[in-house]
Amino acid sequence: WKDAGIAALCGFVAGLIEYAMTSMEGDIRILMDITVGLSTGIIGGLFYRHLDGNCLPAIFLGTLYWFFYGTAFVIGLMEIIAGELETGVTRFIAVSVKTFVLSLGSALGLMLATSSTAAEDWFNSQRDHCGTTNIAEAWWRIPLYLLCSASALGQYRFPIVHYWRGLAVQLCAYEAQYKAFKYLDKRHERDNLDVSASNIFGAAAGVISACFISYISKQIRVFYIRRIYQTSDKDNSKTGNILFSFLITCIRFLACLRLGRKSDSNKLEMGG
Repeated sequence: WKDAGIAALCGFVAGLIEYAMTSMEGDIRILMDITVGLSTGIIGGLFYRHLDGNCLPAIFLGTLYWFFYGTAFVIGLMEIIAGELETGVTRFIAVSVKTFVLSLGSALGLMLATSSTAAEDWFNSQRDHCGTTNIAEAWWRIPLYLLCSASALGQYRFPIVHYWRGLAVQLCAYEAQYKAFKYLDKRHERDNLDVSASNIFGAAAGVISACFISYISKQIRVFYIRRIYQTSDKDNSKTGNILFSFLITCIRFLACLRLGRKSDSNKLEMGG
């Protein structure tokens, strides 16, 4: 929890830097990555130097991941695979350079704060102070992951009304990746195939769960529209009545919170 508090401080300072730079005119925004990296490295390095037992990766990566250009990186790879080499390679190189600048800034800040080699401090911290908590037995493992996932959805401005879909997909992918990694961990300690295979399992589980949720949501929405306009008598069964009452309750609840779509409320009024 001490590392979490330091990481929160790094994120808060990074947020202030981003807000300040985006409010300024001119080309000062191009210095955002290096400045955020420097602030994260200096803050984390100072705590690592004066407080014993800090895990630097746990402190750094939360803030750095927020500023990493993951979406553009994936889009660049997809464009390269699709044959759009000019735009894909351009995007990929631009993202790689920006990520390098962000990482370089954090390494420079760590070196300035600790007055030693950044790589040495990083690996020593990782060896001595990281992974000391057995998260497999921690009750807060999944709730904490869902909280982090909700933060990621907020970063992408995901509609709040659809958070349950995003969290469900992320949870399925995470559990598949985590279980596969734990199963393969002891068998592939040097070749990193445990990481690669578990990531593949996680991605596959995420795609399958997303397709399943999309199919179920579509069927429920089709049922709801048919029931609203009474286009089929097959939907007036006991099960249909229970499902329809549940959907109405959800729509009215979201409308009270001003989170639902107005068109859903209008359709409900039109249906009587």
